[in-house]
Amino acid sequence: MMQPRFRTAFCLVCGLQEHEVGRLHCFPSVQDRCRLWQEKMNMVFTGNTLHHHRICCNHFTEDQYVNRINWRLRRDAVPTLLPCSTVQRHLSITGESQIHKPETSTSMTKTYPATGAEIQLNISNISLQTTEYGVAVETLGNTNDDSSSENA
Repeated sequence: MMQPRFRTAFCLVCGLQEHEVGRLHCFPSVQDRCRLWQEKMNMVFTGNTLHHHRICCNHFTEDQYVNRINWRLRRDAVPTLLPCSTVQRHLSITGESQIHKPETSTSMTKTYPATGAEIQLNISNISLQTTEYGVAVETLGNTNDDSSSENA
């Protein structure tokens, strides 16, 4: 008889597991809100649906919670924080060695073997601001430049 396989849930953004951060949040089931979460994290998802993926509490500010004791998000909550360790990890993946001078545009693709999900991370026109919770990511100007990527 085969042993049941248990999948370990992890944060799609930084890769931390729930026991490391305290809480992992499911993507919203409403498509518009789910798309907004993707835009705020500068991610484009292809392949599998998002109901299997999670984002940890490190990517939400205190005011995004109804109650931080039981980690309940407000209905209109949107992830906006990118922790310092994640920024450093992404910079090391893209070959950048110094965090004080980020590229204005960066792209990377990560495939998760267990699910076959492929995630495209696009970072462009952003401003990074250090907060006590990590690094706040603010999008500057219009980032919807789909026409130029299709013609490339």
